[in-house]
Amino acid sequence: ALEEYPLPTLNEELFYDKLESRLKQGVSAVYIEFPDFYGFFYENMKEVSDIVHKHDSLLIIGFDVWSLPIIIPPGDLDADIAVGEGQPFGLFQGFGGPLLGIFAVRDDMNLIRNMPGRLIGESISVDGSKSYTLILQTREQHIRRERATSNICTNEALSAVQVLIYLLILGKKGLYDKAVKMLELSNRLKSGLERLGFRLVSESPFHRRFTISGKDMLTIYSRLLERNFLPGYLDNDKLIIHLNTLHTEESVKVYLNNMAEVVKIEGA
Repeated sequence: ALEEYPLPTLNEELFYDKLESRLKQGVSAVYIEFPDFYGFFYENMKEVSDIVHKHDSLLIIGFDVWSLPIIIPPGDLDADIAVGEGQPFGLFQGFGGPLLGIFAVRDDMNLIRNMPGRLIGESISVDGSKSYTLILQTREQHIRRERATSNICTNEALSAVQVLIYLLILGKKGLYDKAVKMLELSNRLKSGLERLGFRLVSESPFHRRFTISGKDMLTIYSRLLERNFLPGYLDNDKLIIHLNTLHTEESVKVYLNNMAEVVKIEGA
């Protein structure tokens, strides 16, 4: 069974109350995103790691690949399992794909030998019904079944090679420079939005994604759509804004100008 907990970047006290009380009852693993859904980094992740391992549970960290050049990686936080999406490293977006899931475990043969050959993901169909889909499968799985050990599949290998070429072209310095550039642009965007009266939902640090609130977000979102902007991801009264390598100082300026006009028109 899966149980949710409050995000530590939004309510640290409730997070620890839920985490420790549940761990005492016995938990196989704790999954936490770094950064979280709203884009913020919880600064006491090492403390969380220690608590989880003290109760003999596994720690699973979900990471953003573009944050890795400038933050503490999951391995240094003693994560047992790390998962992420490699698509931002040079793979084009083609109607939702191709994607390149990253699944890594610490240097423990017990974990390595138990890495899954198939993963079934739960999704929602176009009519809102619950549906399931294979999100990881390999050719060997269809032949050796439960005895299969390989996780290599032709189309995934092609995406992996594309990512490898992209990383080799950028190099260590190129990765760092792009990560820093997105950090600078997101902070510039954040400052501009604060001047318009928006506020961050958390005081925790962020990299290229952050979340704002403080106004009629649904109306503002709709008005920006009318101006051919995809302003972010609307989560009730919050707007999650995510920058990528294609954003520039000019695009941030255009976004802020349009946001200012919408806010003024709506009298928000």
